[in-house]
Amino acid sequence: MSKQVRLKFKKSLKKAEFVHADLEYHEELISDAKREFFAKVEEIFGGLDDEDKKKINDIKRKKLREQACREVPESSGDDPEEEIGGPPENEEMLSADAESAGDTEEPAPTSIKSSDLRKLFHDIADVCHPDKTEARGLGAHEVKKLEKVFKEAQSAYKDDNWYLLYVIALDLGIDIDDPTGDHVEWVEEDIKHTLEKISQIGTLVVWVWYNGNELTKLMAMQNYFQQSFGYDLRI
Repeated sequence: MSKQVRLKFKKSLKKAEFVHADLEYHEELISDAKREFFAKVEEIFGGLDDEDKKKINDIKRKKLREQACREVPESSGDDPEEEIGGPPENEEMLSADAESAGDTEEPAPTSIKSSDLRKLFHDIADVCHPDKTEARGLGAHEVKKLEKVFKEAQSAYKDDNWYLLYVIALDLGIDIDDPTGDHVEWVEEDIKHTLEKISQIGTLVVWVWYNGNELTKLMAMQNYFQQSFGYDLRI
């Protein structure tokens, strides 16, 4: 391994560690942001006059019918008329939740990094797979802890994420080959994807509202009511 590659890899690791910490910050706060935002939405909705409430509820019923037409076969005749208590969440605009890791079956790698990914994953599985941990007679707490690590490794493997597998293997004390230029590139790929996730959360109206000053909060709320209901909010 050349000095240049070693230093580039070290630099990329530090950058990746920072952006993952930033993503964790965003993901942990977005739930609080949503809860506080919609509490404020309900408060504002409750203060509107009956005519404006009716307009907003009519729009929500229309959206529910349109959604049902997309999701339910025409022959069913379903026409939902849900009783409305307040404005709905616009999931396309507000949702930033990640998908769950899924089952525990070993996935198949799908990229040119398959050999490195497979090796790292198998090394991790030798330490963390539930069958392995139970065979070693570990305590229930340790088995559960390692099973969580295994699922994280499995998810990273499915996503072809070499960096996360590398970090997991490092934390487990697994021997890892010296990094190459390809490894630097793969870490940089992870940094790029992580920054994209942060950006997606950062542009959500709830995030803008949650972190903004009074004027920004006002504009974000007005934007939400306008985009969701075509309603010009004046507060």
